[in-house]
Amino acid sequence: MCHVCHRAFVRGEHLRRHLRTHTKEKPYGCYCGQSFARRDLLTRHERLYHAGVTASSLSTSPSTANSSQSSTVNTVGSWPAYNDSVATATHDTSHMSLNSAAQPGQFAPMVTQELVEQPPFGDAPELLGHPGSMEAMLDISDFFDSVGLDFEHGFDFFPPDVLPMGESPAFAPTLGSAPGPCLERPTPERQRPGPSSNVSSSTRICNSIPDTDTGEDDFHELKPLTQPWKVSEAQRSRFSQHLNKYEGVLDGFKLPSGLSISRYIAGFVDGYSNHHPFIHMPTFSAENYPDSPELVLALLAIGAQFRYETRNSNQLYRAGRAIVLHRLKSGEATSPAGNTGVGAEATSTSFRTPTVRMDFLKAILLLATFSAWQEDQVLVRESLEYQGMLAWCIRDGGLVDGPSGDCDDWHVWARDESDRRAKLSAFCFLNLQSLVFGVPPILLANELDLRLPVACDEWLASCPSKWTRARAKGPALARFQKAFVDLVQPSAHSDDDGLVTSPFGNFVLMHALLQRLMMAKQLCLDRYAQRLSPEDGARFELSLHRWREQWRRGPESVLDVKNTKGSLSWTATSLLGLAHVRLYFTCRTQQNACFGSAKSIADDAWDAKPPGRGPQLVYALLHAVHALNIPVQLGIDYLAGCQAFFWSLQHSFCSFEAAIFLSKWLFMLAADHESSGLDANERQIVRWIECIVNEAVASLDEVEGYDFNSQGDTSQSLGILGGMVIKLFAKMFEGCNSAWPIMRKLGNSLHEYSVLLDENGGLASVGRAESNASCSAAT
Repeated sequence: MCHVCHRAFVRGEHLRRHLRTHTKEKPYGCYCGQSFARRDLLTRHERLYHAGVTASSLSTSPSTANSSQSSTVNTVGSWPAYNDSVATATHDTSHMSLNSAAQPGQFAPMVTQELVEQPPFGDAPELLGHPGSMEAMLDISDFFDSVGLDFEHGFDFFPPDVLPMGESPAFAPTLGSAPGPCLERPTPERQRPGPSSNVSSSTRICNSIPDTDTGEDDFHELKPLTQPWKVSEAQRSRFSQHLNKYEGVLDGFKLPSGLSISRYIAGFVDGYSNHHPFIHMPTFSAENYPDSPELVLALLAIGAQFRYETRNSNQLYRAGRAIVLHRLKSGEATSPAGNTGVGAEATSTSFRTPTVRMDFLKAILLLATFSAWQEDQVLVRESLEYQGMLAWCIRDGGLVDGPSGDCDDWHVWARDESDRRAKLSAFCFLNLQSLVFGVPPILLANELDLRLPVACDEWLASCPSKWTRARAKGPALARFQKAFVDLVQPSAHSDDDGLVTSPFGNFVLMHALLQRLMMAKQLCLDRYAQRLSPEDGARFELSLHRWREQWRRGPESVLDVKNTKGSLSWTATSLLGLAHVRLYFTCRTQQNACFGSAKSIADDAWDAKPPGRGPQLVYALLHAVHALNIPVQLGIDYLAGCQAFFWSLQHSFCSFEAAIFLSKWLFMLAADHESSGLDANERQIVRWIECIVNEAVASLDEVEGYDFNSQGDTSQSLGILGGMVIKLFAKMFEGCNSAWPIMRKLGNSLHEYSVLLDENGGLASVGRAESNASCSAAT
């Protein structure tokens, strides 16, 4: 701990470097008389002003050299492969800018072969390359010091090649210039010693120009550009070799550049991984998938979509789909292990391994996600084609877990946990398609009996030691079937206070409850209203209440969309609101959401029957109003521009139905106002909606159709309020810069619905007799 400012540090060299900011000590001296506080500043000075002098002619004090060598030795032996500050807080790459590009002409001092071959941590030598010069690392760490972060770990997406035995490199790569040590020899221009006098300014400028032939792509005038997940062209070339055997089906596909791949990996982490955490990023590396290139291509397609590069995302998607279809058509993916029939003779033996078959499932899941939320009808139809493939892959991989065993190998555990999460994520995706598109479920919840996902801290642990500590603190794992049955029909021996589930576990259980509710409503005789009996509705309410209490018990249950742990918790609570709404309201927009236009979706919303009235609607109304209140509190225009609220598409689907439900309820109150008036609960909820709408209108630049002077619970004011709810949700959807085109379709649908309301005097077609019948049916 610093004795001046009392700031704590994890490692001693960090504290020593920090103390020099207080003492103004400059231990690194140049032969020209200048001194510096850090070794990287000295190196930069030598490169800029003494470029012609050989390294052997530069003199530093013995103590300085020993100190620098000791610092380098410690780093080589202890450099982990993942940034823990990112793992425990968020995968947002704005906090992951650790992979700095190498500075031209900057090389590390000599290191022994023993240090080069020493693994970063005992059981995971393949995760990262040999550390480069400490100068580059300190250069980045200075930025972290300035913003109060701890620069402790680095992370490379691609693993390095192992150096040949007995070869002692003359230099090591700097962190991030080539995440794997594609050790380039210095070019002749860099090796050639110049005169001992100062180099001219024109020469220094020439040396600053990036050398694209050696992979340099940055201008280091001040500091290297920090690029997360940096991928070099050499690494891109090595991965491209995995695609060679599929050249015949890729139809001239060209893999994007290394810079593009880096950008797409960052897009996948920023936009997708937190909300669908089934790929273990601390141990994931593209070069670990030589037999599953379709998985990497699908991942890059998702990442390119989140970087708004539509052309490249479509090309990557088509390439990944081509490999998947080739495997299916050739019988490679459908031949079970051990099959010796004629169709299996040409089957790749590598695909018979469980690992590759699960990678095939993950690739299909990513491809299905990419195609499902597009406006292109061809892609949407392809997303439905993947349903059967996903169900087959899940059943092929096993629907039931065996007895849990204590695995002490981090990499083996990560692989098993990733496979289990992939199956559960596929189940949730299939269920989401049923909810949004109205297609029948293809995989039922009672078929699954897997262990629920582990806690976030255990999943996000960046190294074996942190994983061991997180695992020791984590709750006992529950099986899906037991947790699900306890929610639906708990037995007398159930321990209601004993089950603690992770945010991902709660998310999966909520999808299972929604599937059960959807199937129960399908059994109703009235195919348009699909109302449950009061007894069935009460039973579902109890199940949702049990889930709510279980969510509250979870130590990682937080409502913070910017937090890695909070994203799934937030999404699960949105689905809870959708479940309450669907208990008493049916909006048959699903089929048109799949293939229809915005106008047809608006027509379905117009024709939807009102939800009825009564105290049983209170929870549904509170969740619906809350769905509007949150963006109004944070700023509708801000959220639409930054997309913080709609990080997960499932938020938008839930908000869409909440908007229609809330407006229909207000229109029904307007139609019934003269005959029955409002009860206490209804009056209080209306007051809350009025406050939210007033706040929204006051903060937006232009909103038409709302009269601030219309106060009181009149039919006109309630109708205007229902119309304003739709207008505000439509403005939020239409202005949202989501990467998925389906968001614009939902926004246009709400806009068309708002136009229908304006054309009919601000009131939906809700007849008094119809609303009274709805009320009696609900109660």
